[in-house]
Amino acid sequence: MNQNQRKYVFERIDILVAVKNEKVKQKHKIKYQVLTCQEAAELIRSGKVKVKTKYDNDDRKYGENRNMSDFFDFSKYHKPKKYGEPEYDTKAIDKVMEPIEAEARRIKDQAMLGDAKELMGMIAAFETFISK
Repeated sequence: MNQNQRKYVFERIDILVAVKNEKVKQKHKIKYQVLTCQEAAELIRSGKVKVKTKYDNDDRKYGENRNMSDFFDFSKYHKPKKYGEPEYDTKAIDKVMEPIEAEARRIKDQAMLGDAKELMGMIAAFETFISK
C-alpha cells in the first residue's frame, strides 16, 4: 500500500468511528425535563408538590422576584439542565465506544504493517461490527 492508500484507510476508519460515536451519543443523551408555568400551577393545585420548609435564595428581600421553585419542591417533575452539567452519559458512551476504538486501532496497525487483501476484509468486518 502506498501513502495515499493508507491515508484513505485511516480517514475511512475515522469516519466510521465518528458516525458510530454520534449514534451512541444520541442514544445516551441525558433527558432534562422543564415544567411550564401552567404545568407547575396544576401540580400545586392538585397537591402533588409539597411546600418547602427552607426556601432557596433566602438572601432576597421581600418584593424581589421569586420563582415558584423557591417555595415548592418540583424535584420529581422538573429537572432543568444546570450550567456545567453534561449533556451525555459519558461513562455509558465510553463503555460502548472502547471496543470499537480498539478495533479501529487494530485495523490502522494492519494498514501500516500488513497485507492489503486482509485489510479489506477487516474493514468490511468492522463496518458490520459497528452497525450493531
